[in-house]
Amino acid sequence: MHFAKVAPVMGEVGSDLGLTLVAAGFAVSLLGIVGVVFSIAMGALVAVIGLGRGILIALFGGALVAAAGAIAPDSSTFL
Repeated sequence: MHFAKVAPVMGEVGSDLGLTLVAAGFAVSLLGIVGVVFSIAMGALVAVIGLGRGILIALFGGALVAAAGAIAPDSSTFL
């Protein structure tokens, strides 16, 4: 998905946040792992609350996490 877009700039972004390449790679991998876990949970939740509400929750949650990552002042807040 979007992981391939991160690789060319991982060194620059990692250095801006004070991360080594290993820690930056872990951050990208962690995003995928969290996505899998929440996808399973959201599948069960959508069966209960309905597709429309599930989509709204996913959009709001994604925007919230993206905003939090964008304003992260350092690597500990980012991770």
